[in-house]
Amino acid sequence: MALLPSCTSKSPQDALRAECAAANESMPQDLGNSIIVRSVSFTDGNVVYHLTCDENFCPLYDEAFVKEVTEEMRQEFITSDDPEIIELVRLCRKANANAVYEYRTLQGNTYTLTVPL
Repeated sequence: MALLPSCTSKSPQDALRAECAAANESMPQDLGNSIIVRSVSFTDGNVVYHLTCDENFCPLYDEAFVKEVTEEMRQEFITSDDPEIIELVRLCRKANANAVYEYRTLQGNTYTLTVPL
């Protein structure tokens, strides 16, 4: 006897937790320009990317830079044709979640960028 899809499907939050766990299998990832993704988690209802960077190459203290980068990341998410990113955005929207980037710099500062999806 086949189960109904609604009986076997995960909640969007559970699906995001599973996606984060799967992504962590390939961490850390060096993105270049001193940015390293250490891990990703589903925390406080958001997909949180935990990164390290050097402020000399990534000036997160500059509000104009942060605004520009946040919008660029948002556009990359919502216009991507990558099936994995499309699914991530779909799940985030169903779960009312955002992508959050938590940067810990080599200089000892922490910056958080929230990308609304």
